[in-house]
Amino acid sequence: MGLNEYRNKRDFSVTSEPFGSQNGNRGIFSVQYHEARRIHYDLRLEYDGVLLSWAVPKGPSFDTSKRRLAVKVEDHPIDYADFEGVIPKGQYGGGKVTLWDKGTYTPSLDFEEGLEKGSLKFTLHGKRLKGSWALVKTDDKNNWLLIKEKDAYANAPDITDTSSVLDMNKSMPDLKDLEPKQADPASEIPVGKNWLYEIKFDGYRVIALTGSDKTELFTRNHNDVTDKFEAAADVLSELPVKDAVFDGEMVVIKDGKTDFSALQHYSGKDDLCYIIFDLLYSNGEDLRRLPLVERKKILKSLLKNAPHVIDYSENFPDGAALFRLAKKMGLEGIVCKKRDAPYAERDWLKIKCRSRQEFVVIGYTDEKKEVSSLLLGVYNDGVLTYVGKVGSGISQKNAASLKKELDKYATDVPAVHMKKKNAHWLRPELMAEVEFAEWTEGGKIRQGSFKGLRNDKSALTVKTEDPDIVGGIKVTNPQKVVFPDPKVTKMQIARYYLGVAPLMLPYLVGRPITVVRCNSGIENRFYKKHPLNDKSSLIYINSTTDIIKEVQLGTVEFHTMCFAGETKFMIFDLDPDEGLGLKEIRKGAVDLKNILSDLGLRTFIKLSGGKGYHIVAPIKSDISQEEFSDFAHSVAKLMEAKFPDEYTSNIKKANRRGKIFIDWQRNTAGATTVAPYSLRAHSGAPVSLPIKWSELNKYAPSGINIFDDRRDDAWQGFFDL
Repeated sequence: MGLNEYRNKRDFSVTSEPFGSQNGNRGIFSVQYHEARRIHYDLRLEYDGVLLSWAVPKGPSFDTSKRRLAVKVEDHPIDYADFEGVIPKGQYGGGKVTLWDKGTYTPSLDFEEGLEKGSLKFTLHGKRLKGSWALVKTDDKNNWLLIKEKDAYANAPDITDTSSVLDMNKSMPDLKDLEPKQADPASEIPVGKNWLYEIKFDGYRVIALTGSDKTELFTRNHNDVTDKFEAAADVLSELPVKDAVFDGEMVVIKDGKTDFSALQHYSGKDDLCYIIFDLLYSNGEDLRRLPLVERKKILKSLLKNAPHVIDYSENFPDGAALFRLAKKMGLEGIVCKKRDAPYAERDWLKIKCRSRQEFVVIGYTDEKKEVSSLLLGVYNDGVLTYVGKVGSGISQKNAASLKKELDKYATDVPAVHMKKKNAHWLRPELMAEVEFAEWTEGGKIRQGSFKGLRNDKSALTVKTEDPDIVGGIKVTNPQKVVFPDPKVTKMQIARYYLGVAPLMLPYLVGRPITVVRCNSGIENRFYKKHPLNDKSSLIYINSTTDIIKEVQLGTVEFHTMCFAGETKFMIFDLDPDEGLGLKEIRKGAVDLKNILSDLGLRTFIKLSGGKGYHIVAPIKSDISQEEFSDFAHSVAKLMEAKFPDEYTSNIKKANRRGKIFIDWQRNTAGATTVAPYSLRAHSGAPVSLPIKWSELNKYAPSGINIFDDRRDDAWQGFFDL
């Protein structure tokens, strides 16, 4: 190690990069975003007086399945850890350098020994990069892999912001502009150990910012309500934290439950409470990439012994029991949240005890100069639509004050094309909170009850909250049973695919798809590879919406073409003869892996969801379809030749007795194989789930089903090679 190579590559009379000296042992690290001829990130770890440096073309990833190439380059001086600027054109590495991250690191193993062996493990304590990481050498050159290891920071969304870390201290005030995370309506309570459940409170969603000797409160519509709820703001200012951003619900509590009407008319006398359910920022650190359980753990500790004006939203492990309690107590409902999800993901579900939502008030009718009913609308696909009226809940006591407020929005032009006797039209800016029995087939609300006006969000965001809408698609017959044992409904299938879509899409997009539909349950299945009424084209999946559209049409399985796209996936299915057990099948998987490795191919494994395992070898080359399938057939024959008593490459049943058939025919022209994360239309609702080789002895081929939440263990990405 030394700086000679670094200095010989640079003309310090031209570049502003530091000449530097070899000194120090402070355990620092930095990452620079380098806009050179090829944009990349430079990871630098201080060791023995210099910065060991790696160029990472795609940048660090929090996804534990991603192996990011990291090319070791010359050692840099310690001073370079703070360098920002523009390296002049014509100089080595010419281009803009931005200090993207900086902090300290702690080696997890002996660092010197790790350098010799080509395996470094360390924990980063930066502004952006945190937690356990590894650098693993892959060859005799300078190629390493940068890998995120599993911990509380694993699988958070990758950071796309390329701004300087020096500007991050300015980000806290900008959090006023964040969009509070929303909960999607749902009709079923999701189950599994990766869910937690909270009470849905009946109030105003409020973001609270503390710091700089003051606290500010904002609604979803960014209205400042600090003065209105001063009692809560004062208590937040006294919390033992330098600065923080909270997310919660401002409520008024009467008779042991929240009262929305009392909140509307709050004047400082009622029992106000700010119930906080999330912590987004604390003591200079952005927490939104942390798993929910980690954020709540920090939040609960921070709110310990806080005055009653603020409270912590407890979470519960049993959603069904909590929902029953909510109904018994007359509460609005519950919210279901993924335990390990960062704040950015759309994975909260709200399940209401009775239908209730906001509506745009487009007008009102009156009798004897008093408001008798409100005319309501919603924005569906950007178009304001009339959805009925509500009169219940408007009393003589509040009718006069209600009319006074409504008339502030008076207009002569109706916001929707309609006629109504005794109607007074309003600009579509005000919202009403309404509880109702159900939606009619004609798209109107039935048995509505007015709860109060609200203006804490934009009216343009008000749409039909239908729990049967998943990913923007209306799921008809949501309670239809598709799998009998365990019982799995069409809605559960839709929500499963909504959750795994980000992991599944890379293996579907750009490839012809064959689907298996089960419109009358899994006992009545059929394959389909052409869109409806179009035999000349094939089915393609390009988005989450496309996946849910297929589920709506009855699709349970998705099969993808192996020989397609930039990366071809050579698939081998181990199909055992009757009587063979897991021991023989697992041995077959290892034997095949070894043969493919000897041929220079990297292999992956996934559960088939059936009788065997799928062994996968990604191939990036201009190989022809014929060469591709011939090679796969040759591998199966090689396996057969090496172990003639155990395996066969012949599809005939007579040749399979006591053997495992190495099914290579998924690789022939036009053939498909079940996609990663796809359900299988088999008893038990199994999933064709990617696993690690180290888990081979842990999972049977159909050992994971729709209720086993393993989505965080993403398949090691072929597309990242």
